Amino acid sequence: MIGGVGPWSDSGSENHLDACRVAGPDACRSVVIVGEDNPLSADPRYALYHEPAGCAGHRLQSSILGLLPRRSYLPIWRTNLCVGGWRPDMAADRAKMLSRPDSPWTLVIMLGVRVADAFSEVTHVSVAPLTASGAFGGSSIRFVNLPHPSGRNLAWNDRRKISAARTLLSRLCPGFRGESSTALVLGAPERRRSARSPGDRDNA
Repeated sequence: MIGGVGPWSDSGSENHLDACRVAGPDACRSVVIVGEDNPLSADPRYALYHEPAGCAGHRLQSSILGLLPRRSYLPIWRTNLCVGGWRPDMAADRAKMLSRPDSPWTLVIMLGVRVADAFSEVTHVSVAPLTASGAFGGSSIRFVNLPHPSGRNLAWNDRRKISAARTLLSRLCPGFRGESSTALVLGAPERRRSARSPGDRDNA
């Protein structure tokens, strides 16, 4: 445990192919969010974690998706393609693994160009930003391409893109309906945060 807060403090946690989630709504279980790499921790439970404030996972959870962490965000599968830095061969191998039709998810959310390219290489499915693919290879898996949530990515400064992302995801999965809290819609952090939890910063 780091700073008294950690994903292992949540009950009912699950791990599949090193993608992690905590117990929550069934709708969230059908989705996996895939990032690049977490430079702060190799622990798969911290992939795209929503702490500390300002990390990539926090921006994704609050500013972009508008989901409450414990109720709607952490119950979604989260993982990265690489460990210890970006490697195209590792990314392609893991993208192929995560695309298996026997996986528990039917919607793969790809964060950023490099992640989308890795999946495209192994699935031959090309998805434009802020759009979704059809079902892949006769399976029920679909892919969504979102800009990377890094603070260095200025794409999310356009509120229309945030609205487009939420509309797209809520159409594909009811678990992605943004919470009604105005504070969350505007990206305000929750009061209780740990500044030391090794969530992804600018790499996911």
